[in-house]
Amino acid sequence: MNGARKTVIIISLIMSPIVIILIVFLLRVFVIRKVVIDEYSPDNKYHIVISEIGQSKWPFGESNCQIKLKNGIQCAMKFDVKQFIGEQFWKRFFIMFFGILLMGAFLSILRLIGWGLDPYTFQNDIVRRRIGWTLGNWNLLFNAALFVFVIIFNRKLIGLGTLVNWVMIGYSMDFFTWVWNKLPAFLQLFSDERFLWAKICIFILSILGFVISASFYMNADMGLSPYDAFAYILGHAIKKIPFFITRICYDLLAIVVGLAVAFGTDIPTSPAWISSVIMAFLLGPTIQIVGNFMNKYVLKLQKTQAC
Repeated sequence: MNGARKTVIIISLIMSPIVIILIVFLLRVFVIRKVVIDEYSPDNKYHIVISEIGQSKWPFGESNCQIKLKNGIQCAMKFDVKQFIGEQFWKRFFIMFFGILLMGAFLSILRLIGWGLDPYTFQNDIVRRRIGWTLGNWNLLFNAALFVFVIIFNRKLIGLGTLVNWVMIGYSMDFFTWVWNKLPAFLQLFSDERFLWAKICIFILSILGFVISASFYMNADMGLSPYDAFAYILGHAIKKIPFFITRICYDLLAIVVGLAVAFGTDIPTSPAWISSVIMAFLLGPTIQIVGNFMNKYVLKLQKTQAC
């Protein structure tokens, strides 16, 4: 009975922030309206009403608006501008969704290789091993804690990508790990020393795949994960230090936390922490370079104008 009660409490703590952000999203985007223009023509024949739906700059950036043109008592025209329900929204959504899905896939391979993950996943993977949770459950709870700070200090960084990254990346890692475990021939490449060359090639390709996938997710412009958003908040709070240095220190701190949690246990950290340190120095700049290239020559996303 106590075990069931504990499970219910944990699930409630994990799901409550998700429910809250969904409710706030629905209210601010589709319910709350603010009349911007309400005027009549000189002959009182036409009546135009322009209403803002939701608040601009959150949760996705631009707000929706509705335009009504009335001829007498008849509604001559009604036009809804919903920039994230149209074609551009779905394009950005699928780029963001599959980017995060592939990030989980490549991270699951890196975890099997054992030579290192990105700093944040390195930290969370050690913590979840220490407490006996799945990575998906721990990611949800820890991101919920970071999310509280993000919504207090800079809620403009929150978007649909925040929620999808928050929920999906840990579970996608768990899912793809389950898939790889069903493929003994694939796992043999990582355990048999005769295939060291293949292991090195897969490691390099997985690093590149993760960087490219992360670039897709970030350049979809649909919100940052709580971890990335918190780094952005710290970078802007410490204005005397360049942001890339702040980000490197932020990632290195995640590695230190992971090593501290693993200290005195049999949780393996070597040589994983070495690769994580290398990624802490290289991942951020590489994602920015690749992201700029893809946004300019491949994605060609154009921001829609707010109403």
